[in-house]
Amino acid sequence: MIDVERNSRYAGMGAGAYGSGMPVRPGLSAAIDLSEAIFSPLSAKQYHQAAQFGEDSTRLRVMLNVASAYYELIRSTRDVEISLLSVDNAKSLAKQTADFAACGKGPKADAERVEVESLIQQQKAELAVERREAAVIKLVSLLRLDENIQLAPAENMITPLALINSEQSLEAQISQALDIRPKIGQSQASLAAEAARLKQEQYGIFLPKVEVGYSYGNFGGGSRTGNTYDDSRNDVYGMIYWQFDSLGLRNRNKIKK
Repeated sequence: MIDVERNSRYAGMGAGAYGSGMPVRPGLSAAIDLSEAIFSPLSAKQYHQAAQFGEDSTRLRVMLNVASAYYELIRSTRDVEISLLSVDNAKSLAKQTADFAACGKGPKADAERVEVESLIQQQKAELAVERREAAVIKLVSLLRLDENIQLAPAENMITPLALINSEQSLEAQISQALDIRPKIGQSQASLAAEAARLKQEQYGIFLPKVEVGYSYGNFGGGSRTGNTYDDSRNDVYGMIYWQFDSLGLRNRNKIKK
């Protein structure tokens, strides 16, 4: 009779080896879902492209807002200059009218009317200054500059820009605008991504899942008489299987959605 050692030991890359069975926890393992491997990169590429179109749309919108704010700054600056010139002319005219009225060469009513007009011009000049300050604040905010900075336009007049080719027909201009519009590209890319996901739900159920694993370690056990057994072992496995969630009803419901 041999008193057999009932305990065994396994040490190495992996865990849970019992007898000649595979380790419960392999040292190295890789599981591949072929449907995810095929369709996920396609949808991810489309989502990335949609994000790029969204970035372009945001950049163009910011550029448009900055250009509009800059043109508003030019216009408001010119309004301030014109308003200040009108104030000077109104004051000069009011003084002359008042002098004529004081000398008896003009009616007093005209002097009072011109004085009121001078006050109106001063009020318009103050409003023009406020609009210019508001334009500066808006442009500074859009450009993310220091709020204490004072901006001044580089041009004295608004320069007309030719944004479209007047020689083209209206239909050609509309077609060109739709082709280069980032929102259209973003919508198309998002639609293509969802189409890839739809194909995954339709055909992914027929693609298998692949799993492979490898373990290495020392497995020992034996009798208490000294005739122990301790040797290295390599375990390799691979399997292919199909998984049907809820007998395929989950995929069917996703396709309907």
